[in-house]
Amino acid sequence: MERFRFEITQQPIQGSGGFFAVGSFARPDRRIRFWARYENLRVDYCVGDFEFDHHTYMRALSREKEALFPGIHDDTLFGGFRRLLDDLDYGDEFLSGDTQALAERVKALPPEKTGFAALG
Repeated sequence: MERFRFEITQQPIQGSGGFFAVGSFARPDRRIRFWARYENLRVDYCVGDFEFDHHTYMRALSREKEALFPGIHDDTLFGGFRRLLDDLDYGDEFLSGDTQALAERVKALPPEKTGFAALG
């Protein structure tokens, strides 16, 4: 992430279910934030005050079918991070491009179908 001029911040936090980690890679105008507890990992992207999750990001790139993250748990400690890293191969626009254009594209996404509507 250094080549994209992101700086890392991290902190362990204790919640009701035990410790978890929160970290982010940030530049002045954008941030990738992580929450990790055991093998569970959540990733959010922030452009200014606007936030969206990884799945939504992949939808905005029309890559939701190719996305590997979060994927199926594979009993490896860093499997989720590896899958995320593979997905970030599609992430040039967020990492080094025009994040405002990306944020507008995310905001314009139609609502995702859920439940039985998603089957047909």
